[in-house]
Amino acid sequence: MAEEILARTFQASDDGAVAISDSLAERFGLQVGDAFEMPAPIAPLALRVGAIVPDYILQLGAVKLPWHTFVRHFGDDRASMLFVGAKPGATPVAVKRAIENLLGVRYDVTVMTVPEARDSVDRFVDQFTALTRWLQILATLVAVAAMVNAMSAAIMDRESELRSWRALGLLRRRLVSLLVAEAVVIAVEGSFLGVAAGSVLGWTLTTLIARAVARMHIPVRWPVVTMAGLPIISTVAVACAAAVVALRRTRMRPLAGAAPSTSRSDGRNEVVYDVF
Repeated sequence: MAEEILARTFQASDDGAVAISDSLAERFGLQVGDAFEMPAPIAPLALRVGAIVPDYILQLGAVKLPWHTFVRHFGDDRASMLFVGAKPGATPVAVKRAIENLLGVRYDVTVMTVPEARDSVDRFVDQFTALTRWLQILATLVAVAAMVNAMSAAIMDRESELRSWRALGLLRRRLVSLLVAEAVVIAVEGSFLGVAAGSVLGWTLTTLIARAVARMHIPVRWPVVTMAGLPIISTVAVACAAAVVALRRTRMRPLAGAAPSTSRSDGRNEVVYDVF
């Protein structure tokens, strides 16, 4: 029965058309319809490209052959991985149990449905990228802290200007609102510039560099939630920091930022405020 399952795997067309991986097609410049010859231990194969499919297992390239063709030309009837398609109406769980009952006693096999295989790959990727995610969080915190520090320093360096505005009678809440609005504008511009630069860099690494180094076509999936959330978080953090610093630096009466001095004009004493 195991041999029957092997015989039913990947039946190609009669004209020798096979499916090849995208990395192999790019490496040798093959297109759909091109003919090529593949060496084999028993006899070389004359094949034709019937389809180009993505493959993330073998970066050097892969050719998907019918099982009987592989056995005839390579002399090896052992299989390490099989993909089984269920008939219409059959559930994946039922097919999995049938294969386990059929092959479980004779062979040491592991049978997984498509969702189980996808979950296994997702867990592996999550474990592999766990450190990278923490580095991303750390980089985000550093970027937000840098923006907060820069905005706070900019407000503190303008303390004399703030005192001048207060001495001229500008209300404290109006001055704080202006500083917070300025911080929000700068944070929004900086956040979107950072997202744009990161998107360009990520696209370059995922497409051009990955294709040149690993010869793999990796699809780009944009993290929309993260890309939208980071500007919001950074803007809120910068606005809050600007509000706190502005409230502290504008805590004075309107004339508290002026230094009184006396001068004499026409025999009368006048008080003049030097604003600094």
